[in-house]
Amino acid sequence: MAIQAVNNSNNVHNNIIPLIQGAVAGSVACLGLKYIYPLHRDEKNTKEYKGVVDGLKERQNSYNNWTKLYLDEVKNDGNKSVAKDEFLKTFDGLKNGDKVSNNRILKAFHAVLEKSPKEVNALKELFTDMKTEAAKMVKKSIEAYNVATKHFRPTGFFVGTGALAGAAIALVHNVLKTDVKD
Repeated sequence: MAIQAVNNSNNVHNNIIPLIQGAVAGSVACLGLKYIYPLHRDEKNTKEYKGVVDGLKERQNSYNNWTKLYLDEVKNDGNKSVAKDEFLKTFDGLKNGDKVSNNRILKAFHAVLEKSPKEVNALKELFTDMKTEAAKMVKKSIEAYNVATKHFRPTGFFVGTGALAGAAIALVHNVLKTDVKD
């Protein structure tokens, strides 16, 4: 194999184009990383973030539009029972932000015990399902707020870092690339 001098190393096209391609690929990859990278504890320790998350968690234990949706679902279920009637009565007269008192829940259980003791488990299941659904809604809302928080991260940092890393990798690859001719 004969050794040949590299005669096209002065050609700008052979060096600049891979550099630009690497920079573009790196910036796109790091722009995606902006949303994939989890929230840092500093981002979660802000007053605004804590206020929103605490407010969402507070909604889990109070009467609100999520509760109304669940109650409408129970009403429109079609199956009538003493447990469902007492469950729905528990929420009568509540306004947004009100919490269901333990006395109301106990009255519902006592009423079901008096009318139909076999349906106590059904009433318990309704309260448990409602609590589970509220927890799911809170979790979904917090996840959505986390995405919104990630959106406010500085895009320039991720794009710039990715462009520099991609350009450096492309440059090293281009320099170490060898052409073997037989």
